[in-house]
Amino acid sequence: MFGGQAELPVTFRIRMFYARGAAAHHSDRNYPVFMNTPGLKVICPTNAYDAKGLMKTAVRDNDVCMIFEDGIAISSRCEVPNNEDLPDGELLVPFGGG
Repeated sequence: MFGGQAELPVTFRIRMFYARGAAAHHSDRNYPVFMNTPGLKVICPTNAYDAKGLMKTAVRDNDVCMIFEDGIAISSRCEVPNNEDLPDGELLVPFGGG
């Protein structure tokens, strides 16, 4: 957005919920609003492995990152290896692979 002249390394975690009987404006997925905003990276992990790796990548990124966490998927279980079990020693999931 600024041609590399400025950096704003910040990561926002946003939890999304929806429930039966909730009004439409309380059950919306609002990440599409931000997807077309220049300079923002919108991240929507679908499992624990991706959530951990994408979160670590976002924290290290020099741009604004918004991580939208699904309230339903947050309770799902998935095998996430320890850092010492990984070949590179750390779980990092690169952006743009989804």
